[in-house]
Amino acid sequence: MVLKSVTTQGKPTETIETAEVDWEKELSIFQEVDLSRPALRDFYREEEQTLPDGSTLTVFTKSEEAAAPVQRLQLIVSPEQKLEQLKATVLEENILFYSEREITLTAEPGTGNIGSYRVEGVQKLMLGDSLRYRIDANL
Repeated sequence: MVLKSVTTQGKPTETIETAEVDWEKELSIFQEVDLSRPALRDFYREEEQTLPDGSTLTVFTKSEEAAAPVQRLQLIVSPEQKLEQLKATVLEENILFYSEREITLTAEPGTGNIGSYRVEGVQKLMLGDSLRYRIDANL
């Protein structure tokens, strides 16, 4: 079962609990932040450190001259090489549209199975109002 809450600016939070989830569609936003493609590697500075619990924190920061939407990507991987957390800032803008999102996915340290995710952001059409939103899902 998935407990999912959606909050948009000026409206009450809507919450549903469902077992019917299209995971490919639901998690596609996290596929967008895949920086493993060779063409992207030169656009990011990588910093890595070992945390006190033995996990590894890796942060990828976009260079200012790069025209890539992922501004920052942070990964925490357990000593067993299982994902614990993914956090990213994604910025997309053009003459008509602006969108900035903070996305977070948290996994169970021992198994790497997804435990929860959050998408928080703002969208704005240049000639319209901005819309702030947040989506929280707990598995």
